[in-house]
Amino acid sequence: LEETCARMQAENEALRVKMIDFEARSRRQNIKIIGLPEKIEGGSPREFLIKFIPELLGADHFHTQLEVDRAHRLGTRLPGDNARPRAMIARIHYFHVKETILRLARQQFPLRHKDKPIYIFPDYPAEVMRQRQDAGVRCGVLYPARLRVTIGSTGLFY
Repeated sequence: LEETCARMQAENEALRVKMIDFEARSRRQNIKIIGLPEKIEGGSPREFLIKFIPELLGADHFHTQLEVDRAHRLGTRLPGDNARPRAMIARIHYFHVKETILRLARQQFPLRHKDKPIYIFPDYPAEVMRQRQDAGVRCGVLYPARLRVTIGSTGLFY
């Protein structure tokens, strides 16, 4: 019985790791945008982002029209006018375009739209974020647009 339980625990852990990997791979073309006012996207978040991202980061960096597969707000709207706006998730059709968006967001930090700060991050599953934190990996963007990665007590700047 103990042997069966140990085997099932090992299988369960292997399946959990596999599930986290699948979730991370399914999100690898996603970006998370924080700071966009509610209802700015109108009825179509996807169409809004196709126009908004090139305007925010510079249309000259995008040689063709941005292709967004889908986009939506996270969670439900909290009551009250002073509630923080919900984050928006967008799946960018091409991975290299997603990487370009993240690079431009780092280079042009701090991003602002109508005097409000806008943040663009990769979309990681909660478990991956927890693993990064447990490993002592912290990321941050320092002005003027330098990426800081801290592992343990060692800090690297890019």
